Amino acid sequence: MLMMGLTVLRLTNEEVEMAISLPPGFDVERIDGNSLRVNGETPAKSWLCEPKRSRPSDLFRTFRANFCRQSLENLVARDGRFPLRLTGALKGGARVEGVLPIPGALRSVTPSAPARGLGGGSSEV
Repeated sequence: MLMMGLTVLRLTNEEVEMAISLPPGFDVERIDGNSLRVNGETPAKSWLCEPKRSRPSDLFRTFRANFCRQSLENLVARDGRFPLRLTGALKGGARVEGVLPIPGALRSVTPSAPARGLGGGSSEV
């Protein structure tokens, strides 16, 4: 099993966008986007592999995957498990796994709290 590096790139009301990296010697273009799952059940809703850029500082291609924010919040609210695990496979069969860093907005979702958006207080007294 290869360990993936994961970074949250963007968090919107609808999506959580992640950047995925692999250990040296493994090409992110080999990641099978269809195989990506959080906690074995929530699939990536979209993914892409960005081409290598021409600047010397851009040595690596980036693989990005987007997950439905509501689905991740539902996992957190239901299971109360931290951290979440992202699993998948490379084209050709090697399995990959990584720990999904949970943004603060998702961390605040607990089994006793509603699994909705960014939260915020109620204006009712």
